[in-house]
Amino acid sequence: FAAVKLVASDVSLAMPTRQATSRSKKQQGGVSSRRGAARAAEQLVLVSHPRQRWASRVVLYGGCVASLAWCRSWWQERATRETTTSLAAAEAARLLAEGDAEGALEVAQSALEAEASGELYLAKGRALLALEPSRCAGGTCRQHAAAAFADCARSSSALRDEATNLLLGATIDLRGIDGTSPSRVAALFDGYAESFEEHLLDDLGYSAPPVIAEAAANLARRRPIRRVLDVGCGTGLVGRELRRAGLDPRLEGIDLSPRMVQRAAALYDAVAVCDARSLLDCRLEPGFDLAVLGDVLVYLDDLDLQRVVTQLATLDVDLLALTLERPDLDAENRLAHTPWRTLLGATGRYAHNLDWLLAFVATLNFDLVWIAELCDTCPYPPLRYERANPVRGAVVVFKRRRSPASP
Repeated sequence: FAAVKLVASDVSLAMPTRQATSRSKKQQGGVSSRRGAARAAEQLVLVSHPRQRWASRVVLYGGCVASLAWCRSWWQERATRETTTSLAAAEAARLLAEGDAEGALEVAQSALEAEASGELYLAKGRALLALEPSRCAGGTCRQHAAAAFADCARSSSALRDEATNLLLGATIDLRGIDGTSPSRVAALFDGYAESFEEHLLDDLGYSAPPVIAEAAANLARRRPIRRVLDVGCGTGLVGRELRRAGLDPRLEGIDLSPRMVQRAAALYDAVAVCDARSLLDCRLEPGFDLAVLGDVLVYLDDLDLQRVVTQLATLDVDLLALTLERPDLDAENRLAHTPWRTLLGATGRYAHNLDWLLAFVATLNFDLVWIAELCDTCPYPPLRYERANPVRGAVVVFKRRRSPASP
């Protein structure tokens, strides 16, 4: 502002005497408005006092120089802090890769004491996950890691998605764990609610909701879908796609985040804040034509997955739609001859063995009736993108196997 003012001052004060004389004559001839007369008088005073003019210039120049010096110092200090933070995070990652988790933790913690940043919280959390659970005081290392990932998600929007995935992956059972209780995770997603859809659809290219809706619309031709349960409904992406597909069922949704539920309430007929792992505590009335688990299994290991799906089966669900993430093709081929069920990825999300999942759900008296593979070479697009890399997945729909006497 000082620089702009200085330029304006130079332009206005450096006018030739002839211009000043012209203004003087104009003033003598009579100025129609008081504002014009005041401005003309001001110009005459400024031009007729050169010492005042030069003194003002000196003050303005001095202010500009001081301001520029302060700005330069501030930017240099900020750049130094960011460089130091990045170097510390890189050093922690190097030590962790070499198997020195304690060294990585020490580097990250020391740097955090000087300057808090998302990169350092992420490095701290990864180091804690690599330690033996008993090595940490005041709780398990996994608990401390989850707390670090939560701090990262709050302090860095760029790392929020990765930190959120790691947080949920670090807590196989959130209940009863100090600092990573459902209320803390809910608070994390509450802060994410406003930008959730934009981030999931635009940044990550999440493709499952319209695929689920397409499957539901096709299956609804055989038997009407009048009541739907959306487990982990978020802001209501699945419900919106079901409406767009021409279906008009009663939509009921549950989610851990109150603000997510609040946003979904505008579209759903009934919503509730509830943990999917304790589905039977949600007081849901049995009898759903369709139950959806969209982008939920990625936060569940094999035991939690079995618990959630088994509870759903007790709610007299006719159709069950699931989305799952799959490992990249090379990893899946390497695991082909091993009895693996789930694979915890670097992002903290679980990939699942499709064959194991199909076999398990079949034990609950469900038959596979629809499947869509999601990948960059499939008819359907990838499940989502992780740092511009396509993530493989699938949408599978099961139908309850009923006896001939059943309706």
